Amino acid sequence: MSTLTDILKSVLPTKWSQWTAGLSMPLLPVSFFLPEFLQKLNMPVTTQAELPVRIAATTTVGLVAAMLVLVLVLHHYRSSVVSHGPKEIVPEPGNPFLSVLALIARYHSQEIPATPALIATELGLDPEITLAHMWKYHNKQFITFANGGKKPDINTSFFLSPNAWQHIKVVRA
Repeated sequence: MSTLTDILKSVLPTKWSQWTAGLSMPLLPVSFFLPEFLQKLNMPVTTQAELPVRIAATTTVGLVAAMLVLVLVLHHYRSSVVSHGPKEIVPEPGNPFLSVLALIARYHSQEIPATPALIATELGLDPEITLAHMWKYHNKQFITFANGGKKPDINTSFFLSPNAWQHIKVVRA
């Protein structure tokens, strides 16, 4: 039984779906012997009806169990998907890499200079920390800036490098 439990745990994502699948497996052979059970309850089944009753009972139990497991798995996957609106960008604490890239892309599509000060207010971070992150991303050649050869400050406009587009998923509305 532990092998079956291990298989169910590796295949099905929730406890309810594992329990449903685990409990339905012993019910399949039991449902095959429904005509004998009905005869013990003084509800005789003719020999001509035995085979269709066996097939119908076993198929019904299997399909109901499969539908329950499918509904439970789909509900789990549907509830685990988090959708953010097109304007909502949620930073990852300690690593705002994708958020910074997405905001630079959004600001340039709206012809707004993508400065560390503006990005910091959007992400709720300190402008100096955001500048440090953006400087690190510049060194890794994901973003660049034009500041006349001077070191960037919190009001310097940044641009995406071709390298950055490999990390940004473009979504059409």
